[in-house]
Formats: sequence, C-alpha cells, structure tokens
Amino acid sequence: MRRGTAALAVVAWLCVPSVASSANRPVAPARTATASACSTKGLSFSFRSGTTTQSVKVAHLRATGVTCNTARRVAGSVAKDVLHDRTVPAVVDGFRVSVKHPCGGCTPDTTVSGTSKSGHVTFVVDGGA
Repeated sequence: MRRGTAALAVVAWLCVPSVASSANRPVAPARTATASACSTKGLSFSFRSGTTTQSVKVAHLRATGVTCNTARRVAGSVAKDVLHDRTVPAVVDGFRVSVKHPCGGCTPDTTVSGTSKSGHVTFVVDGGA
C-alpha cells in the first residue's frame, strides 16, 4: 500500500509543473477555415443533339474544409446535371447542394454552393462555354 502512495505522489509531482507552466501560456486564437481556390481544368462538358452543341464549364471553384478533389467531384456532377437540364439532387456526394438558376434572358450562369459536416464548396456553372 505504501508503494502505491509513493507512486501516486511522484505522478502528482510530475504533473503539477506541467499544469502550472501551461497556465502561463497564452491561448492560441481559434483557427477559421479559409477557402482554397481549386483548379477547374477538365471541368468543361459538352452535349451534342443533332446539329446543336450545348456546353458548360465550372468556374470560381472554392473549397473550405474539404480537399479540392472532393470539390471537383461535386462540381463535375452538378455541371453534368445542369448541362443535361436535369434536376440537381438535394445531396451530392454528402453535400447539401443549393442551386441558384439564372433569370430568363440573363447570362446562363448557375451559382452553386454545397455544405457538408466537414466543409463547404462554392462554384459557378457557366453555360455556353
């Protein structure tokens, strides 16, 4: 029993200096995630119907808290849906997607943002690329 008490005293003695010294250290400010610009190379898609060719491209791709590969995967999926005039699913690769379609007669640019537990993705799908 005496040996256990001595061991406990040694552990307490070792811990006290580290606690005291950590109390004197300034607390680092919380880091906020910054958006990273991601490459849009290869995110242009075309569709030919008879003599007409339609195309779109992804622009202004930014990712916060997720990798650019993930952001590119989400953007590519949404861009293909926009190209083929399909309804964009509410969830794409785990991201809750919000799509703002252009007004009639406006530049055919579709603004998209997606949010997941791990981060955020934003981009524009330009029509007529």
